[in-house]
Amino acid sequence: MLKVFRYFYPIFLTCILVVGFSSQACELVIKAASSDDWPPYFFKAYEEEAGLEVDILHTVLEKTPFCLEFVSMPSLSRAVEELRHKRVDLLVASSFSEDRATFSHYSKSYRDEKMVMFENKHNKSLVQTLATKPNYEDYINQENMIIAVHRGSHYGKKFNQFLADFKGNTISTTFARQRFDLLKKGRVDIAIEDQLAGVFLMADANYYDHIVNSQIVVFNEPVYYMLRKGLMNEQQLEVFNQAIEDSLQQIQDLIQEYSNYKPKL
Repeated sequence: MLKVFRYFYPIFLTCILVVGFSSQACELVIKAASSDDWPPYFFKAYEEEAGLEVDILHTVLEKTPFCLEFVSMPSLSRAVEELRHKRVDLLVASSFSEDRATFSHYSKSYRDEKMVMFENKHNKSLVQTLATKPNYEDYINQENMIIAVHRGSHYGKKFNQFLADFKGNTISTTFARQRFDLLKKGRVDIAIEDQLAGVFLMADANYYDHIVNSQIVVFNEPVYYMLRKGLMNEQQLEVFNQAIEDSLQQIQDLIQEYSNYKPKL
């Protein structure tokens, strides 16, 4: 694959439209919600969508007669609402939610998502606690602790219930950079972040000397594509799910490639 660079992120060049099987007309055009600032999953390269989720979706759809069009969304919560109102067709990296299943279909799972806790490495009392590798309930349940989370994200029933009962404070933001800025400035004690996204962001010169990955996992479950109800008939959905099944090894190879990439500072 050809790699180019924006800041320190790897970019695998892709086209906005992918036609599966042949150059014949698309059987179905899928409008997928994207983000301009979710490295390494989504980011812009020469005004085009790029990133791990872009590469994965292209890998899947090249095995189908479906085409792909990206629609940039300002936030996850906005993307969910757009799907609910049938203005976009597909959301990536979606955790299963009974509420969201009322207005969408879930595909087969295509990868796992691991959410971990990131710390300010200069907070000595918290960093010392990390040496014992406690579970998050013991670690977070301290008086006046402030946690930054992604607005609109689903962290699983167990952690969501913990947050509901949490006696401290939570701050919701749209972008990982916002959470890391708060963490760097000491305005929050913990940022909950996707592990791969957090590790990539930590390599930024703004953060690498300030933030540490605790490796304490709060959520690790499969993720799926959320599909607009009515987008596909039963046969098309079967084709899409089979394409995911046939792409699993390629997807793992892509994840490994992004995981092994060492950003240049």
